[in-house]
Amino acid sequence: MTSEKPIIFFDSTCLMCNTTVQTLLKVDTVGKLSYAPLMGETWKKFFGERHPEKDAIILIDKDGVTDSSTAVLKVLKTLGGVWNIPALAGKIIPRFLRDGVYEYIAKNRYKWFGQVEHCIIPTAEQRGRFLL
Repeated sequence: MTSEKPIIFFDSTCLMCNTTVQTLLKVDTVGKLSYAPLMGETWKKFFGERHPEKDAIILIDKDGVTDSSTAVLKVLKTLGGVWNIPALAGKIIPRFLRDGVYEYIAKNRYKWFGQVEHCIIPTAEQRGRFLL
């Protein structure tokens, strides 16, 4: 499973996830990344009716499927520029530690940050970067 343009699958009901996507949209001014909700039509195209195995963002790119902290590091690397610094720094930390912190935050995200009733409403310029 691959995609030439990286697709970030995110929890569209999570306030933290929505805020992260809004931040990425502002940072990624050239549109390197696309976004799709977990369990949406694009998800079904790649994964069928299968639910995500854990609370994580899922990234599909030319290299395949990545999740959790490694997906975050790949997104930072894709952004390039100054974002390469935390991407490289994060690689120093063993994956089991990175994923442990990631999973702790992911499991508590609704309690700490809350939920939204509606997905992000993209601007006209951003619409092409969202997949259903």
